[in-house]
Amino acid sequence: FQCKTCHKKLSSAYSLKQHTRKHTGDWLVDIYKCKKCLYAVKSKKLLEEHIKNRHNPNKPRNHICDVCGKGFIVCNQLKRHLLMHTGQKDFRCPYCSYATYVSHNLKKHCMNRHA
Repeated sequence: FQCKTCHKKLSSAYSLKQHTRKHTGDWLVDIYKCKKCLYAVKSKKLLEEHIKNRHNPNKPRNHICDVCGKGFIVCNQLKRHLLMHTGQKDFRCPYCSYATYVSHNLKKHCMNRHA
């Protein structure tokens, strides 16, 4: 089961239906949003955990970009950051020529431009 908007592959029709709500804005009801990034969840506890793990200025940033020297708390943040340096944009809008290296940028684009 594949999303027609962002091309994410999901394991079931139910998962696809739940995922598709993210593109329509239906999931924004009763949501906690991170003020530093696009992360959003329905639980305040999950948001607090996210902030502690992703945006804590006291946490060591051991994952360093070889290109620009920027440090990251989590390895996956560095991997996503490196795509910016390569210019690789695997996530393409099905409605226009927009392309990005991060899936949530495409989701935001589609909601703002095509919803």
